Amino acid sequence: MKFKLAFLLLCTMTSHLCAQSIQSSDSLRYGALKVFFDCPFCDEDHIRREVSFVNYVRDRKEAQVHVMITLQGTGSGGVEYSFLFIGQKEFKNQNDTLLYTTKPDETSEEIREGQIHTLKLGLMRYVVKTPVASHIKITYDQPGGDETVEDRWKSWVFRTSIRGYLDGEKTYKYHSIYGTLSATKITPEWKIDFDYYSSLNEDKIITDAETVYSTRMNHSFDVLIVKSLGEH
Repeated sequence: MKFKLAFLLLCTMTSHLCAQSIQSSDSLRYGALKVFFDCPFCDEDHIRREVSFVNYVRDRKEAQVHVMITLQGTGSGGVEYSFLFIGQKEFKNQNDTLLYTTKPDETSEEIREGQIHTLKLGLMRYVVKTPVASHIKITYDQPGGDETVEDRWKSWVFRTSIRGYLDGEKTYKYHSIYGTLSATKITPEWKIDFDYYSSLNEDKIITDAETVYSTRMNHSFDVLIVKSLGEH
């Protein structure tokens, strides 16, 4: 009987602790920052997985923070992302803007990591005033100092692409092929950009009397060379 009573008491205490843990987790989730995310070109599913310490809402009016992201190209061939944080409700008038600029040779995965990092930095000023703040950990990755990495390509970035298109029917056929080749070098002293474009378009018209061919070829070559005269 004593063993049975102790077992029942243990089960009761364990259930009580589990219930408390679930209740605490639900309370923490309820108190998390409510965010309305506005970025039509972003991978929202990936962002929700990586930035999981906030509540994402569908209605902008329900949010405590409205995050809007825009982009524009840069002269160096990268993309500048503007993260606009608009405070609402108790955070009204607490707005901020952070910029994240990509390099021309960054991969899509590196760009996604940069977006996530910038988003987390911008949200911290609001998250710190919620119950979730006690569960946030801050780390610092110290740069490698004077360590240098040898660039075998001497800052040159090469890109190439080729595309084609086919169309036709019994009496008419059309095809086109076009490609591009570019070489870019950007350093504090120089900006050099070579761009080559070529295309081939051919029409074929079939009649009872003859077959008519029409061929067009286009080539273009652009060069941009800029020398820096100062720190800007």
